[in-house]
Amino acid sequence: DTPSFEQATATDACGSDFTLTFEDVTTNGDCAGEYSVTRTWTATDACGNASTATQTINVIDTDAPVIAALPADSTINCP
Repeated sequence: DTPSFEQATATDACGSDFTLTFEDVTTNGDCAGEYSVTRTWTATDACGNASTATQTINVIDTDAPVIAALPADSTINCP
């Protein structure tokens, strides 16, 4: 599955307008199917005050390979 972040929310105690932005950083894992995505949210108000918060989603590979088909068993006579 693809990581899916929900929308963060913020409030400002002084009631001023603010913007809420984010930046994602992807970090590769130990194998091709593993990685993590860290989203850093930044809320900045009209006075230039800012706060940040982060969330990380780890994608891990827990599925073993599947052997699709094997050749049939056989018997070989000793020459």
